Amino acid sequence: MKPHLEYILLIIFGLFLLVRLLRAKRQRRLVERQQAQPASAPPVTPAPQPLVPPEIIGPREPVPLAAQLHQIESSFAPFAANSAHPSELRQHPDFKHGVALLSDSSIPLETVLQYALGGNWMLACVALAALAERKDAASAADQVLAHFDRMAVWCMHYALEFFLVADPRPATGAPAVLTKDWWRENPILPLIFRDYFRRRAALGDAATFGNALQSSSASSPALIRAFLERVNHPFAATLIGQVDEWQRTSVDRAFLATFGRFWSDGRDKEILVEPDAWRQPLAVAASTLQQTMPVPVQPRAWFNLAQRCARFWKPSSSIQQKKKARAP
Repeated sequence: MKPHLEYILLIIFGLFLLVRLLRAKRQRRLVERQQAQPASAPPVTPAPQPLVPPEIIGPREPVPLAAQLHQIESSFAPFAANSAHPSELRQHPDFKHGVALLSDSSIPLETVLQYALGGNWMLACVALAALAERKDAASAADQVLAHFDRMAVWCMHYALEFFLVADPRPATGAPAVLTKDWWRENPILPLIFRDYFRRRAALGDAATFGNALQSSSASSPALIRAFLERVNHPFAATLIGQVDEWQRTSVDRAFLATFGRFWSDGRDKEILVEPDAWRQPLAVAASTLQQTMPVPVQPRAWFNLAQRCARFWKPSSSIQQKKKARAP
C-alpha cells in the first residue's frame, strides 16, 4: 500500500512541474514578441491646409420653360395614361402647376400655341387648358379649330372647353364638321360633344354650323351625319337637319371639279366671255341645280313606260322587209 502512495505523489508532482513549465514557456514567448516589435513612431503633425475663401451663393439661373414642362409631364404621365376621362387630369397637382405656368402673361401666346398644337398630347392638354385662362387667347380660336381634327381625343376635350370661353365663340357645330370616320366608333368623343352641346345651350348659343360646311376642310355630309347620330343631344338632331338641307341645296363641288374648275378670283371674271344670248339659259340652269332633287324613277316605272311607248311604235318598212326575208 505504501509504494502505491509514492507513485501517486510522484505523478502529482510531475503534473505540477509540467504546468509550471508550460506557463514559463508561454511568458517567454510573449516577451520575445514584444521585443521583436519596433518602437512606435512619434505622431506626425499634418501640414496646415491653405484657407479657402467661403463660396458666395448668388441667385440661381431660372430653369428653362421646356425643362419645367417636361418635368411636369413625367410627373403626371402615369396618371394621364390610366385616366378614364380627360377631365380627370385637372385633379392632378402637376397638371394644375403646368396650367398656371403657361397661363402666365410673361409666356408668349405663340409659345403656348406651339405646345397646344404640338405632338405631345399631355403637354397639349396643359396648353389648351391654359389658353382658356389667358386674356390674350381670342386670336387663337381659329388656329385651334383648324387643327381640331388632328388632335388626340383628350386634347379635343380641352379644345372644346377653350371654345366655350373664346370671344367670339366659334359656331356650335363647327368642330363636328371636321369629323373623321373613326370618330363614330370612339366611346369618348360622343360623350365629349354631348357635354359641349349642353354647355353651349346653357350659354344661349344656337345649334348652327355657320359657314363651316362650306370650308374646303369639311368632311362629307354622310360622315358628319353618322357621327352626330351618336351624340345624344337635341343640338345634334338640329345639326343633322341642317346637314341634310345643305346637301339638298348645295352644288356637288367635288363632282364638278372632276371635269372643270371653280372661278373664285375676280380676275377670272374679267376674261370671262358671256354672250347675252347665254345669260337666260345659264340662269335657268343655275336655278335648276339649286332646286330640290326629284325622286328618281323606279325600274318598274321605266318598264311600264316602255310598254306604253311600244303600243304607238310601228316598225319601218325596211325592218318589215328584213323580217320577211329571214322567215322560212
